[in-house]
Amino acid sequence: MKRLLLSTALFAAALYAAPAERDSDLDGVPDTLDRCPGTAFDMTVGADGCAPDEGTAVTFLAGIGMSYATGSYGGTETVDSLATDAMAALYIGDFYVTGIVSYYHYGTADPTVADSEDGGLSDTFLGAGYAFGLTENLFVTPSVHLKLATAETGTGTGENDWGGSLTGLYRFAALDVFAQYGYTVTGDSETTEYPDIAFGSAGVTFYPTPASSLSFSYDYSESYIPDSPDLRSLSAMGIFPLYDTLSLKVNYSLGLSDSASDHAAGIMIFARF
Repeated sequence: MKRLLLSTALFAAALYAAPAERDSDLDGVPDTLDRCPGTAFDMTVGADGCAPDEGTAVTFLAGIGMSYATGSYGGTETVDSLATDAMAALYIGDFYVTGIVSYYHYGTADPTVADSEDGGLSDTFLGAGYAFGLTENLFVTPSVHLKLATAETGTGTGENDWGGSLTGLYRFAALDVFAQYGYTVTGDSETTEYPDIAFGSAGVTFYPTPASSLSFSYDYSESYIPDSPDLRSLSAMGIFPLYDTLSLKVNYSLGLSDSASDHAAGIMIFARF
């Protein structure tokens, strides 16, 4: 269950996939998120790794990293962007809230609102969701998301967006299969009417070792730029424990459509408190 919660929180930031970490007591909850280590492997536990009568866990995650993207985005010139990203997430049992904000050293998330030499603070992205276990192996997480127009002038649309999504995960013996569908209602400016956006993703997560995971997905999103083609990409992500409560996330996306980034990559270190 906790794998689904953490994956949905990270995924909500940028259509990411599910992470996994070492599970020493084999209760299905990674050690870095397990508030009750040493439970028997056949014991029924909650998302925090504790038996139902042992209370609800509260976990806080914080991360810092860098991301880079390049592409022509349907134009004739290549636009590059480099950003420092910060994220935080709070888990209370099967409920989570998460947020992410970026500072662009050059370029922006939207090549139509600033040229590649500009930069600045991005909009702030917030999300919240709750994971439900329908069966022993099937989990669903409905969630809501909000984009706050906190960007500096020229690095965002200046309008708030909101929406929701549904993520499903089925756990097989050797891998997890996941899919997400969501919809965003975009805010319109005084001069531009932005189309609403449907988006989705589907993929698999492998666990090559008990301490690591590799996820691969196909990602799709309608464009909020009027009359622009849809965004399609293939993505890969790895989660690797570093030390104690520290973990490393690396990700890469290959654009499949002219409107998507040709290449995008990121790295983040996050810690559990």
